Amino acid sequence: MTKVLKFTGIILGIIILLLFVGVGILATCVSPNTFKPIITTQVFKMTGRQLAIDGNLSWSFFPYLGVKVGHASLSNPPEYTQKVFAEFTQATIGIKLVPLLHANIEANGLTLTGLTLNLIKNADGKTNWQDLLRPKVADNNASTAVVQANGTNKQVVIGLAIPSVDVNDAHVTWTNLQTKQYADMSHFEFHAKDISLNHAFPIDSHFDFDAKNPDLSGQGSLGGKITLNLNQQLYLIQDLALSISAHQGAKKFDLAIAGDVTANLNNQTLAIENFVGTVANLTLKGKVNISDLSTKPQLTGHLQAQPFDLKQLLQSVGQDNANLQVAKNVSADFDFSTNAAATKAIQMINMNGNIKVDELQAAKIKLTEVNVVTQLQNGELNITPITASLYQGKLQSQAKINLNDAEPAVSLQAKLSGVQAESLLSDLGANQNKIKIMGAGNIDLQVTTKGLAGDAVVRNLNGTVHFSFNDGKVDGINVGFMIDSAYALLKGKSAPAENEKSTHFGTLTGSAVIQNGVITNKDLFMNSPRFDTSGQGTINLVTKQINYTLEAMPKLAGEEDKNPLSLNHLAIPVLITGSLQNPSIVPDTGAIAKEIANAELKKAEGSVQNKLQDQIKNKLSGPAGDLLKNFLGK
Repeated sequence: MTKVLKFTGIILGIIILLLFVGVGILATCVSPNTFKPIITTQVFKMTGRQLAIDGNLSWSFFPYLGVKVGHASLSNPPEYTQKVFAEFTQATIGIKLVPLLHANIEANGLTLTGLTLNLIKNADGKTNWQDLLRPKVADNNASTAVVQANGTNKQVVIGLAIPSVDVNDAHVTWTNLQTKQYADMSHFEFHAKDISLNHAFPIDSHFDFDAKNPDLSGQGSLGGKITLNLNQQLYLIQDLALSISAHQGAKKFDLAIAGDVTANLNNQTLAIENFVGTVANLTLKGKVNISDLSTKPQLTGHLQAQPFDLKQLLQSVGQDNANLQVAKNVSADFDFSTNAAATKAIQMINMNGNIKVDELQAAKIKLTEVNVVTQLQNGELNITPITASLYQGKLQSQAKINLNDAEPAVSLQAKLSGVQAESLLSDLGANQNKIKIMGAGNIDLQVTTKGLAGDAVVRNLNGTVHFSFNDGKVDGINVGFMIDSAYALLKGKSAPAENEKSTHFGTLTGSAVIQNGVITNKDLFMNSPRFDTSGQGTINLVTKQINYTLEAMPKLAGEEDKNPLSLNHLAIPVLITGSLQNPSIVPDTGAIAKEIANAELKKAEGSVQNKLQDQIKNKLSGPAGDLLKNFLGK
């Protein structure tokens, strides 16, 4: 037994000695640079590209058989003006000898320094890497090797174990010649540990970036655990954590994405489950699926926005809008997809969803319990229905916005029920206007418009509106006082004192036509205890001018029994002209005097006629008297 062990030891010693001798001969007699032509030839066969190894190749020794590579570059396809696809300054890799004898690859690690990678999509939509995904010559699976054993081909599984992969100071550029977009990723670092085909291993990366169109720059980091299945071309990233800190000029925002990613390169698909994305105070949860990865990536998915403050979000990312004052507890739930046949950016996204807002104030209008159902397809946004509570009333509405043109086209149908006009007009800033309507209002609106800016929206406003108000008042004008003043003027008396500048009414109704921002009304009617008032005229929202006439018809005789304004059934005209904010409001006394004079003249003519008829009746009889009576109209 002792002799056997001694003999075995001698044999092992000889084998080890031969290994050292072999490695020594390899290191001293065979230069690794000899293999450059072989390597470049094989790369060209596999990819159709030129591999240039400018730097020296050198050996490393036991316990690792390794090689160090100096500067090397891989060319782009010939149709690209940028000649270099990838290059690096130095790469080092070593493999343990003993495990290799047992069909296991155990490396001491891979280090890649000074990598530059130029990614390009040309004007035809072709990328400079998609040919690498379809090699020119069939390759054995990376995780297996075919060996000759007893005259037959057998597939032997090769294990893979690499302690680490380190990519240092890499530089990646992305150029899209179709969209004129450019991105630059610099100071890119990538580190992976305990790499194996048998279990998940961790990765960590960080980088700086700078992009044009849109202009954006900042820093990012990436982490997670990767599982590789090279046979099936499946790649799983668990616990993905991507963090971006970006700025656009003075605007800054932070973005974070987490989830589990599965990439299937055989099917060209990518799925993100358990997706969580955050930007400032916005959190999105759901799932995302991507198909046609190497050609025209298409997205589908479902996302939920957790309740957030929209105003705070816009402020955080430097996109604050003065027309949006409050947007609290906003939540959303929607499905989305991309359109491969789209010719415009806005047509690329299709979406269906629901949006809820607890409290909203936009353009100073306050709404609560806002519910919106949206559909975006082919650049057209349909919002139907829209429901909300506002100013003690209700809103029911629907809208359509065509986003395909430079100036979006908008059509809106809205019905307001039981809305308190005083509060609404106050928040609209109309409380500064001289004339204001107060009361519970019902408004039915159908309008279209175009544009983004407020003046363009008003200038292109067209449509119709019907309105009614109950138990309210018109502040800024006292029609009763106008009637009493007109009567006093006709009688040569001093005008009465005005106790208030408002007109109370039971109902106020009317309709209007809107053309290019000009409102025309012809049927206003206001019912008050002492008089009925009708009105007609125009309000120009573009120039903010009003040209309007009210006509008040007294119902009662007033303080005196013979008030000609009521006894003659005359309408009192009131002219409202000038600035919409501060118009001139005066009774048309000339028209009043003329109407009264005409009425009195008719009375006088009637009195003379009656006297003449009495004389004829007394003095004439028979056929002559009847003839004259007929001539006088009696």
